[in-house]
Amino acid sequence: MMKHAQRFFWILILVLAAGSAQAQDVLTERNIFDVSRVLEAKVAPDGRHVAYTVMVPRPFTDEPGSDYRELHVLNRSTGESRVYVGGKNLMYALDWMPDSRTITFMARMPDATGTQVYGIPVDGGQAMPLTTCPTGVRGYTLHPQGTAIAYMATEPSDGNAHALAARGFNAEIYEEGQPDRNIYIQDLGTGDVKRMTEGVSVFSITWSPNGNYIAAAVAPENLVDHSYMFKRIHLLDVTSGTLTKLVDNPGKLGTMAWSPDSRKLAFISAVAVWDSKEGSIFVADVPQSKPFSQLRNYSKDFEGTVTDIAWTDASTLLFAAEEGVDITLREQPLDAPASSIMI
Repeated sequence: MMKHAQRFFWILILVLAAGSAQAQDVLTERNIFDVSRVLEAKVAPDGRHVAYTVMVPRPFTDEPGSDYRELHVLNRSTGESRVYVGGKNLMYALDWMPDSRTITFMARMPDATGTQVYGIPVDGGQAMPLTTCPTGVRGYTLHPQGTAIAYMATEPSDGNAHALAARGFNAEIYEEGQPDRNIYIQDLGTGDVKRMTEGVSVFSITWSPNGNYIAAAVAPENLVDHSYMFKRIHLLDVTSGTLTKLVDNPGKLGTMAWSPDSRKLAFISAVAVWDSKEGSIFVADVPQSKPFSQLRNYSKDFEGTVTDIAWTDASTLLFAAEEGVDITLREQPLDAPASSIMI
């Protein structure tokens, strides 16, 4: 009887101890502001490293503002991951130089003017600015050989505006006098910068693998409505500087992705101006495309919303989609009648 009592006593102690340990691991409302999560991930061209950003909640003791983001790098061969840029910074738009030796990202560092593009060696070292744009960079794309960077920015205000503001003429009229968002190309060897567009506003850009073109989402003006509804796909000939409309897509426009041979451009678009969400895949030939109405909708009859696209080869697409409560990954050969699910 005594042995049974002792056994019950020790079992009870173990159960209480386990329950106490489990109670300490329970997620409560107090832990919400302690939770960090991965936001972006970018695999190096050689596949040896993965750069990713981690969102770190801003403590209540700090000034009001957005959460912080740290840059981490995972070594795939060793499984080791370490912080490359930490602290109270906000970095995003990760990319790699073609030689896989440098990670690029956008950030607003304390000692810089506005948001700039930075590069940091994968072997370690200090993050150095690649751009010094006086009005700050809004987005960028790298030349496929890593010799140049194209970025979007606005022109600096003229001196008259500052002089008038100093004298009290500082009234702000909603959505009037907004400067255009232009494309600039900077030679990373010489540092020379050239403005490539004028009289339009550019909201996203991506450089073709052969380096000849930059695909751009272009709207007439730098306005909120234009950024949602009036972006049309254009091609910028990098050599001549000519900007030409490629597709007169209707309504909302999402991600654009070049095929590896630079002969096709896939994009996520609304199917019509009344479509509430860009969620269908279309593919345009480069440099001449059919009218939008003649392009195949690869998402027709697909019960989901496409959220991202990429190419595996010159004739096969991968895309992520929201299907019900799931996020799926699908493969779509250009000559296949439908996609097949992978994950």
